[in-house]
Amino acid sequence: REFVASPAWSSVLARLRREFDLVLIDGSPLFAGLSTAILHRSVDAAVLVRNRALTGARALVRARDALDAGGIPLLGVAETFV
Repeated sequence: REFVASPAWSSVLARLRREFDLVLIDGSPLFAGLSTAILHRSVDAAVLVRNRALTGARALVRARDALDAGGIPLLGVAETFV
């Protein structure tokens, strides 16, 4: 979590963006402590991945609302264990 907020992370991400057309970052669950304010500095958009067996619709709506509040566009939702 601290690394993502560090200048080193910004440097790594800037280099990746120069070298690649698309950079995917696989992160921890949205409510595991990483704020959308920190995420907003690192991402252009998000795709939520939901384990259908473990994550209910309310949690999905809360995650969407958190992304909206943080100014992070939601591109879609991928469901696992369907």
